[in-house]
Formats: sequence, C-alpha cells, structure tokens
Amino acid sequence: MKRIILSILAVVAIAVSVVAQSLSLSTLAGVPIANNAEYLVGGDYQSTITSYVAVQNSSAVDQNVMCKKTEISVMGGTSNYFCWGACYLPSTFISLEPMMILAGVNDLNSFSGDFDPASHMGESVVRYTFYLVNNPNDSVCVNVRYLAGYAGIAPTSEDQFRISEAYPNPATANVSFSYTLPSAVSSATFVVRNLLGSEVKSFNLDEAQGKLNFSVTDLQAGVYFYSVVMNNSTMLTRKLVVK
Repeated sequence: MKRIILSILAVVAIAVSVVAQSLSLSTLAGVPIANNAEYLVGGDYQSTITSYVAVQNSSAVDQNVMCKKTEISVMGGTSNYFCWGACYLPSTFISLEPMMILAGVNDLNSFSGDFDPASHMGESVVRYTFYLVNNPNDSVCVNVRYLAGYAGIAPTSEDQFRISEAYPNPATANVSFSYTLPSAVSSATFVVRNLLGSEVKSFNLDEAQGKLNFSVTDLQAGVYFYSVVMNNSTMLTRKLVVK
C-alpha cells in the first residue's frame, strides 16, 4: 500500500510540473492579466495605438523567452507590429531573437504592440504569446483589442476619442496634450507612470474637450508612460521621455 501511495504522489508531482507556468503577465501598473484574457486599448484612428504588457518570469531560473504575434481579427488596410527587445516589421510574426528574463523579474520594458489604424475606425484583435525557448508549451498569451477612434460605442462626430501626442517629447519643463472625450464617458483620468508602473502624476479630465498642460521638472530624467483611463478601462498608453 505504501508503494502505491508513493507512486500516486509521484504521478501527481509530474502532472503539476507539466502544467506549471513559468511566465505571467500584467499591466505596467502591476494589474495581473490572466492567461488568454482580453486587454482593451484604444486611441485616435489617425494615430498609432500602442499596448504595453509586462512579462514576469515566475520561475527560479533565468529564462529565454520568445514572442509570437497572431492576428485574430484585423481590419483591412491597417497594419500592426510588435517590439520584443527589437522592433519588427508587420510581416514578422515570431521574434527573431529571445529575450532573457532573470528569475523572479517582471520585465516592464521589452514588449510593446503597435497598431496603425491608417484612418480606419473600428476594432482589431491581436494575440501575443510568450513562450520559453526550451519549452514552447510553457507559455502565456494576451488578446489585445485595439479600438480605433471610439471607446466601444457607435462612432459619431461627437463620440470620437482623440488625444494628441505629447508636446514636446522629450520634455524638459512642461508638456502639453489636447484631447476630446466621447460624450458617453462618465469619468476620465490622465495618468503618468514610471518604468516600475508606479503612478507619479494623475489628472481628472473634467471637460469633454480641452488641453492639459503640466510641469515635469519634479520628475527624474528617464522614460515614463502616460495613459488615458475612461470608465475604469485604459484606452491609450504611450511613451513620454523626460530630460
């Protein structure tokens, strides 16, 4: 009986090791993204929309990780590409080189997905899969839904979400943005985070249309990310450089 119990335990241990995941995903703010979950990102249909995902190596050893792009549902006339260490052409679906993620490290900087609507208004879904070089079955993925031109509501001249690029960028003293919010939005916030995902500035967008200007002299030189959060959903994330 003892041998049978030990054999059963051995089988259970093997099964657990097979299904154990070495990788996990989160937003730059540290909010977990479940495997195969949908992540919503939106922006102006005349500007590139960028998604950022942090990839964490939850294992006890360093891992070489590849990235694969799969177009689930993409509008015609648009293009998309991704950066995984290096930035690739739209025709590249698997990274040419892996990224080394140290044991226990949450990599905030290596990945970004870019979608160019090319003035097409609508939705596109692109899946990004991250997997180990030495074990492709050990993987995790996210389905990014890019909303171009509106925040999940019927697009009209009044209901288009727009925000300009940061100006100037890089910034040394002050930085400005102009924006237009959909009429159906009940709350909107402009958030700036550092590379660790910590919030360093936050502004409520109380007007349907306006201009936001603020100082960056209190921020250390480096790379930051700014986001627009509408109705508790992040609709846009872009990069801001402070010198």
